[in-house]
Amino acid sequence: MTNVFHLLLSKTIAPTQALVAPALALVAPALALVAPAQALVAPTQALVAPALALFVTLASPVLSEPQRKGAASDAQAPVASAQAPVAPESAKSGIMSSATPTATTITWYPYEVGLKRAETAKKQTLIDFSTAWCGYCKKMDKETFTDPRVIKFVNDNFVAIRVDGDSKREFSVDGFTTTETQLTKAEYGVRGFPTFWFLESNGSKIGQMPGYLPADDFLGLLEHVKARKYEKKPEADSSGSTESSDGK
Repeated sequence: MTNVFHLLLSKTIAPTQALVAPALALVAPALALVAPAQALVAPTQALVAPALALFVTLASPVLSEPQRKGAASDAQAPVASAQAPVAPESAKSGIMSSATPTATTITWYPYEVGLKRAETAKKQTLIDFSTAWCGYCKKMDKETFTDPRVIKFVNDNFVAIRVDGDSKREFSVDGFTTTETQLTKAEYGVRGFPTFWFLESNGSKIGQMPGYLPADDFLGLLEHVKARKYEKKPEADSSGSTESSDGK
């Protein structure tokens, strides 16, 4: 059996060897050409390496760390990108505004805080006596106290105080403790809401105006007090709409 196997194997390998021999004969000259080429490449690599090292050394002061590493490895450095900040619309149009924003609401203070502020600022005081259930008070808040002219005039010329006629909040003025309700009824004699009292900067009373007033009329009242016309000719006007403390 073994002899038969060797006989078959020799018959199969012999033709293959006959085909490989000519191919090897062709490869031999090619290999002979490669050897001289390799001999030429080696000196070139020896020259390139120092030149690349010199480039990295000279360029390092102006290259970032990623770029230096990229140059040393013959790889392209990543490019960082940053979005430029967006200029405001006013800057884009070439218009720059330096105006101070206008207040959109009246600045109201608690009673004890407002008195001290008025004395320090040498301003007259406007006190708004109101309640949460008062319909005319809400109407003043919605219509009169939102008028830009009223807002500006009050903030510029008065210290505005708001007192809740139903509040039990306690506070002290000159060592005397009271509540907003007691202040409303006992100290200022308010019987209807809204009622507006005006004081001098030292806290002395000027006078009162009860009832709802539209923006134009209220602005006229403020100008009258600011101009101190009450000192020239006393005026009394209680024709405004009010609501009594019992809601009538």
